Amino acid sequence: MKKIFLIVVMLSAFIYARSQTPSSYLEVSHFTGEGLPVVDSIAFDGGEIIILNDVVTVAFASDPSKNKTYAFGDVVSFKFETRTETAIPTVKEVLFSASIDKSGLLHIQSSRTIDQATVYSVAGILIKQTTSQSNTADIDLSNLPKGIYLVKVGDCTEKIIKH
Repeated sequence: MKKIFLIVVMLSAFIYARSQTPSSYLEVSHFTGEGLPVVDSIAFDGGEIIILNDVVTVAFASDPSKNKTYAFGDVVSFKFETRTETAIPTVKEVLFSASIDKSGLLHIQSSRTIDQATVYSVAGILIKQTTSQSNTADIDLSNLPKGIYLVKVGDCTEKIIKH
C-alpha cells in the first residue's frame, strides 16, 4: 500500500512540474483618448517593441492580429514579467498603481493604506514624498522635467514615465 501511495505522489509531482509553463508578459500603462489611465497586459512571447515617429508598436511577427499601437505621449510605463502558469490558479495582489495625468499630477491608488509615497530619480535621488492615511495619494510633478522616475510605496517600487 505504501508503494502505491508513493508512486501516486511521485506521479502527481511529476505531472504538476510538467504543467508549469513560464510565459513573458508586458504590461503597458497608458492613457485612453479620454485621458483615463489604463493597463494592458499582453502575452509577450515572440514580441518586440518598436518606437518610431512618436508611435509605440508592440509587434508579433508570428501573429500580426495581436499587434498593439500606442501614441508615445500616452504611454506612462512598461513592465515586463515572467509568470509561471499552472493548473492551479494564482492570485496576484497589486499593491499600488501609479499614473501621471496630462497636467503632471501623479495619482497613486493602493489596495492598502498608503503611509508614505516617495518619488526618486533613476539615479536614486529623492525627488518628492508625501504621506497619506488613505488608499490614494497625489504628488505634483508638473515642475519636473520629462523623464523616467521611480515611485515607492511600502516595499514596492514602480517605474513611471513623465511626458
